[in-house]
Amino acid sequence: MSKIFSLSFCMILLCVLTSSCSLFKDNSKPEHAVTATQPEGDINKEAELSPKMVSSAALFKKSVSSKCSECAVYMNERLYKIYEKRENVLAARCSVLGITDVYLYFNNKDLKDKEFSLKLRTIISALHSKKIRCHAMLHDPAIYADDRKKTAEEIKNVLAFNEKSGGSTDKFDGLFINIQPHEFSRDAQIYKSGIMYKWNSDTSYGLGKDNDLLMKQAFVVLEEARKCAPSVELGQKVAWFYDSDAGSGKLSLGKTDDFLKHCDYLMVSAYSSEWRDILEYILPNIRHTEKKNSILLAVKTSVNINGGDIREVSLSWKGWFRICKDMENVIKNIGKYPSFRGVVFQDYEGLEKAWE
Repeated sequence: MSKIFSLSFCMILLCVLTSSCSLFKDNSKPEHAVTATQPEGDINKEAELSPKMVSSAALFKKSVSSKCSECAVYMNERLYKIYEKRENVLAARCSVLGITDVYLYFNNKDLKDKEFSLKLRTIISALHSKKIRCHAMLHDPAIYADDRKKTAEEIKNVLAFNEKSGGSTDKFDGLFINIQPHEFSRDAQIYKSGIMYKWNSDTSYGLGKDNDLLMKQAFVVLEEARKCAPSVELGQKVAWFYDSDAGSGKLSLGKTDDFLKHCDYLMVSAYSSEWRDILEYILPNIRHTEKKNSILLAVKTSVNINGGDIREVSLSWKGWFRICKDMENVIKNIGKYPSFRGVVFQDYEGLEKAWE
């Protein structure tokens, strides 16, 4: 009788532990997108590629995506509208490039809107059909003002979205916190009156000062996110200089391993149009952790709202060949480290403009 009871108890416990995981499509890393079984000619046709784009995609895969366990892009609501009713084309284009992961930007409250949710599910399903994982981004600055309550609310909305899924193909695969403490500067667009502190690189460093208090707030948010979704893959965006600032004592928290105690990986923003600068920014973060597959390099390929290039921090103006070769040079230097996970292009629209 005791053996039967023990067996039954173990089975119940296993169900409880795995229930939160079932809300997400799959916590394991997918096969690389380029390994999809669809014949090359068919997927090129589905992606509506010109001969030039086909050859350019081959260069990108050879130089960049084939050298990463994760090669990702940001997508936003502007792109959703561009590809409305052509989501299969967007997914096919990502697959041709070897994209494995997509970070989806949206207003969290819109997850409760039936029409928007349907559009988002269509995009997720199309990407999943090409074995591309989809991450829900948390980016509302209000989570810094009302940290635990707002964070929990946003994650609850994502979990509810997944619970209402019609199957396994239209769920998010992970959660990602897309807010960085230094973005709360006096002139920043995301700054809100409900946030007490302001980041200032000239006057607000030092323990107990505004920069330090904002960094501590980032950890409150991150810890709450992990508490709300303990079994879900969780990522955090960080600036490249946090690690060195914390290491030098200017901040009480912010080292690479400080963050990685509470999440699975970091996306390190190392924005520059020069590959040597990108390498200089990312190397300390790559070197200062032994956690495998934990550091993503984020680079900008975005354009400004008028369609122009952001030349100092974006690669988009350099042309496709130069983008591929610059990133190949960076990966040659950081790919040997166990912590290297891959590269994120922020965002897809700018990358596609260079590709076309």
